Amino acid sequence: MDALASLNAAQREAVEACGGPLLIIAGPGSGKTRVITNRIAHLIASCGVNPRDILAVTFTNKAAREMKERLECDLGHVADSLSIGTFHAICCRILRADGRAIGLSRGFVIYDDDDQVNLIKQSLTELKLDPKQYPPRLIQSSISAAKSRMQSEQHHAEGVDSYFEEIVQRVYRHYQSLLSQSDAVDFDDILLKTVQLLESQPEVLAHYQSRYQHVLVDEFQDTSDLQWRVLENLVDEVVQDDSGRRSLFYVGDVKQAIYGWRGGNPRLFDVPLTRYPGQIEVLPLHESFRSCPAIMDTVNRTFGDLSGSGLPPQAVERWQRYWEPHRSAQHLEHVEGFATILEPPCDGGSLTPSAEDRYRLVAQLLNDMHPVSRGLTAAVLVRSNDQGRAVVDLLRAECPGMTVIHEGRAAIKDNPLVAVLMALVTFATHPGDMFAWRHLQMSPLVEVLDRLHLDRD
Repeated sequence: MDALASLNAAQREAVEACGGPLLIIAGPGSGKTRVITNRIAHLIASCGVNPRDILAVTFTNKAAREMKERLECDLGHVADSLSIGTFHAICCRILRADGRAIGLSRGFVIYDDDDQVNLIKQSLTELKLDPKQYPPRLIQSSISAAKSRMQSEQHHAEGVDSYFEEIVQRVYRHYQSLLSQSDAVDFDDILLKTVQLLESQPEVLAHYQSRYQHVLVDEFQDTSDLQWRVLENLVDEVVQDDSGRRSLFYVGDVKQAIYGWRGGNPRLFDVPLTRYPGQIEVLPLHESFRSCPAIMDTVNRTFGDLSGSGLPPQAVERWQRYWEPHRSAQHLEHVEGFATILEPPCDGGSLTPSAEDRYRLVAQLLNDMHPVSRGLTAAVLVRSNDQGRAVVDLLRAECPGMTVIHEGRAAIKDNPLVAVLMALVTFATHPGDMFAWRHLQMSPLVEVLDRLHLDRD
């Protein structure tokens, strides 16, 4: 394949590796998505694998779209038969195809975060519990945590050991009942019910184990326990098949795990290696195509030795076990660059700088760079939209003559018109959906519905 000529030696080795399980430890900017995409194309074009037998799991919908678009360019319409998507998207397809075996209709509705909170508020009201005393979002978080531990509303009762958990258990049961009445599931249900389906219906499990002969997983370090349980069911036979005709190919870097708050468990990195000792080959990718040598040198100096960091010894030992120095790709070796770590001064005798101190340092650096007069565009990366708004306000005040654009945008579903249209479509296809009905009742469309004599019955 011509595409392989553009890969470095380590990437090419990963792409062309024979069947069987393979773990790729990929550093930042090392081209892991490129490797997965080329691996899929290689399986189809050079190994004769049927695209329908390939499952590729990504961490975001955007990554799935980009991967699909790249493969469509390389393979044409053959790529249409591939199964590429996030864990939730793949599980949703499985449930729509086979969920009737556990009582789900093919057209079930998926409730988002706001829908879930509203349903919990309704549950509290119907159970005569005060939402001020029992915050709906806290209860939602507790229910989500229970589902992440694979505890259904029935099994959750077994671990109740406080009054608040007893309240959560009562709300959990009522909440699930209301979901069922609306023919709906939440995001955690998509994974939990897939596990229930695969583990309670042997013929369904056998079908998907037989279908997906080659499984590829991106960003494995951010996989949750529940996602791993889904994956484990699908790949157990693949990993133990020593014929070389099937493969598990998972990519990640435990040092880049950032989604622990959403259930991601970097400790899962060791689980396949422990469960299948000696069966999984490990290949490193540590050449960065994204960053120049100055940045890589700063990374290596900062994170290469954490012995004096004050972190717990077990954390340092685990970090060092996966650490390898990073280097820039050959074509970046002569690229000029500058990298440094700055700590802004603290005002008012504080031991740590405030958010405003840090934002003001950013403004000072931008003013010193004179990007406008030099025809340059500067980017400031922040962790959240709230931080972004604060940085934008300060930069507009501190950087005269500089145009400051905030790229953060509200979700399209938050547009009032879009929300009404979505409620109308949902109610048309699922007349039992109480939230869609209530949304329509509070919208200008209520007069139209009254003239049409439409109601939930």
